[in-house]
Amino acid sequence: MIRRSVFLTLVALVYVGIQAQITSINSLSTFNNFIRDNDKVLVKFSATWCAPCKASQPVFEKLSTQFGSVKFVTVDVDSGSAIANKYTVRGIPAFIFIHNGQASSPITGFDGSRTIQALTTRLVTLTKE
Repeated sequence: MIRRSVFLTLVALVYVGIQAQITSINSLSTFNNFIRDNDKVLVKFSATWCAPCKASQPVFEKLSTQFGSVKFVTVDVDSGSAIANKYTVRGIPAFIFIHNGQASSPITGFDGSRTIQALTTRLVTLTKE
């Protein structure tokens, strides 16, 4: 489990000018092309009205700076509903890892350190493959 100090460090580093590398995609055809062209992708499904989605954004941004070999994508479930339907997204935020076109089971919701630990563990595993 990630300690509180590690969590606060992750969040704080986002605000010191580190540039996040996140692509926003809401078109299914654009998304399919992106997945075809990138072998390691973490997709965050969210919505502008979703408080947990907003709370998870600084962590998502920080992780994107730490795991440069993974492409980070956000999909708005309202304007990108075709993509959300393709992956049967039932709750948000939902995080789905796609490796060589194959999607993992989602991590759904955001409850702080537990979600951060799950995301970090999967990212470490994904970068070793």
